[in-house]
Amino acid sequence: PGWLRVSGPDAHPYDLMLHNQRGVSIGLMATPVAYDDLHRLGTDIRRQELSRDMLTAQELIRLEGRPFIQRKLRLVTQQVLALDCLEKRVAYHLLCAAPREVYDVYEPLFLAVAGTLRSVEPVTPAAAPAESGAAGTPGSG
Repeated sequence: PGWLRVSGPDAHPYDLMLHNQRGVSIGLMATPVAYDDLHRLGTDIRRQELSRDMLTAQELIRLEGRPFIQRKLRLVTQQVLALDCLEKRVAYHLLCAAPREVYDVYEPLFLAVAGTLRSVEPVTPAAAPAESGAAGTPGSG
């Protein structure tokens, strides 16, 4: 089945959500933070969970050499896997929610994709190549 991409206000609070016909959702959120310490991120996550009267076990895992905080939550009809990591003072939160009957199929795929996460510097219009592909300064053509 194909994936439906949702972004903008419809994906809130996530920056990007993907949904498929089997009821699987994948979300990505990037939040600037004032630190670059995974332990502090775990503390902030714990604080947010407590404010919502929920608590998950946090496990430190590595995907492609990068440390992630992994949290799992089993709901009545859904299984949820959340991964959180830090890079360059940006906290990345990835979420996979799937119906319990198909979750085991998607978990290894989600972990494999999450391991490929790389941050990139944002491209500003001034740094973007000219549409024609010709070299030169922006606005010179």
